[in-house]
Amino acid sequence: MIDHITFQSNLYAHRECNNRAFTVSPQEIRQFIGVILLSGYNCQPEAKYYWSTQPDMGAQGAISCMSRNRFMEIK
Repeated sequence: MIDHITFQSNLYAHRECNNRAFTVSPQEIRQFIGVILLSGYNCQPEAKYYWSTQPDMGAQGAISCMSRNRFMEIK
């Protein structure tokens, strides 16, 4: 399943977004899904707040697995 999502994500980026430089790995897809699951448990007004340095806002799980910029690129 992860391999299929990875393949389709790369295909979509190349065909629909005309972004040949974009590639995502199966590991990044797993991390991305993990952050999405975390967002259902730890609700924030915007995705960027998961990477906040404020103690009451940030989510260590998101911070430790991928950068905010990479998350937004994949999104």
